[in-house]
Amino acid sequence: MKRRRKILIAVLASLTFLAVAAGYVQQKYEPIVAAPVVTHNAVATPRQTLRAVFYPPLARAALSRLVDLPEWIVEPLAPREIALLAEPNLDAETVRLQVFVNEQRLGPVIAGYVTEPDLSEDVPFVQWDARGIVREGRGSMVLQGTMRIKPEVAALLRSLRMAPTAPVPTLEGKHLFEAALSNEDEGAVAMIVALIRYLNTDAVAFDEEVVTRNLAALKSVRVIADLVSEDAVEIQLFLSGRPGSEDTMGELAFLFEVAAPEAAKMLKEKPLEIGLVETSDRKGTDVIVKVTLNGLAKYFKGEDGNA
Repeated sequence: MKRRRKILIAVLASLTFLAVAAGYVQQKYEPIVAAPVVTHNAVATPRQTLRAVFYPPLARAALSRLVDLPEWIVEPLAPREIALLAEPNLDAETVRLQVFVNEQRLGPVIAGYVTEPDLSEDVPFVQWDARGIVREGRGSMVLQGTMRIKPEVAALLRSLRMAPTAPVPTLEGKHLFEAALSNEDEGAVAMIVALIRYLNTDAVAFDEEVVTRNLAALKSVRVIADLVSEDAVEIQLFLSGRPGSEDTMGELAFLFEVAAPEAAKMLKEKPLEIGLVETSDRKGTDVIVKVTLNGLAKYFKGEDGNA
């Protein structure tokens, strides 16, 4: 009887220890109980005219090969969604950026890796908030920063201001990557031109005024991307122009047709060795561009070199 009692006490003590240990680990690292499902819509505002979202669970097979871990480990750890929301302000000549992450687990670990000094080094053209990523609660991690708009570009767009466009459409959540941009007050154009300028590391000459005037004809832009195989990604770009912008949208469609062969040639060279197939179509003020990138399997290999 005494032996059974000792065994029972030992078992209860072990279970208590495991429960305390699990509680400590969960509180510190949050690996056990999943965070609630929260979408970017919970933090988005009507003035954020750009919404771009990446859904990691839809790429779990590729992520599994990339980190060389089984899918059953990757799936419960990968964030449910990572979103970029942007609010341009032509009068203030700024773009306010917000990154949102709906993590499933390991929130404290993720927050510890995303620090302001690292971000300032990796993305120097954005002035990130000093606090870095902020956990507003389990399932909601937010990082904010500000990007400057060139005064000359802002002034030109203010002089071109056209009638407001429709609000940013709701994202479907059915694709690996989705982005929607509404050129409501020409702020979207300011963002695009600013990014072209900041990312133009090769100092390729381009006429900012011409680019700005042409892009001002845009009403909205929508992008979707999906993994169509272990080796290929399909990207679809939908450009919608303002009424009366047929000529400008025709020029944009022609630009894609001309640029595609050059881009394909560049990507095919070492060290990238990526194939590109592009098709485009225009109907009135709408342009649809489809791009397939293949030869990507080598970028999703584990340490053992197996895809």
